[in-house]
Amino acid sequence: MQTDWIPADRNSVLHVLDLVPAGRFLLSSAHGETRAGVIVRFVQQCAVSPPMIFVALEKGQPLSPVIRDSRIFAVCPLHPDDRSTVSLFERKHDHGSDPFLGVPMLRSVGGAPVPMKAMGYIDCELIRHMDIDSDHEVYVGMVHGAWKNPRAYEGRETGCCCVPESASCSVLPNDSQKRKPVRGATRPEAKPPHSTGKHSRRIRPAPRGT
Repeated sequence: MQTDWIPADRNSVLHVLDLVPAGRFLLSSAHGETRAGVIVRFVQQCAVSPPMIFVALEKGQPLSPVIRDSRIFAVCPLHPDDRSTVSLFERKHDHGSDPFLGVPMLRSVGGAPVPMKAMGYIDCELIRHMDIDSDHEVYVGMVHGAWKNPRAYEGRETGCCCVPESASCSVLPNDSQKRKPVRGATRPEAKPPHSTGKHSRRIRPAPRGT
């Protein structure tokens, strides 16, 4: 520390620190065949022209050398109900392992991996890296582009794998969706009591003598 001023215990100031906006974001990057990503909480805008953001990343993450070598990263806001993505990327992954294997994803313009479940992404070029005297390090990125997923909320309800407008969007049916009947197929109906299962009506012959 630069002074002998003793820092506060976090628990004693948490009630005010929590007023500073925070959330759940996936910070990701790629270099060559190596991809890495980790959940971060502290992402803030720090400049207007040009637009810049800073991200606080816990030290010792496999993502750090990937950002260092590629000089790019993406910040992906996550839906509050997206527990599966948070759980996957909060795990401790070994250096060299690929946490994106089996995850439906797309790539940002800069080349960073982005899960299709994300609310969007902010594409950044690394401008500054600061190793502060704490358990986190800080990355400052210049924003080169961003994409907002317009169907992020709808996708949670319909099973829609949302991708940019230039690509296609496939809808996976779930229990709440009604499948469209196949053309030419008969629609199943509830059988009335004592039904024989034959829907065609028989014309009975007229009684003799009439």
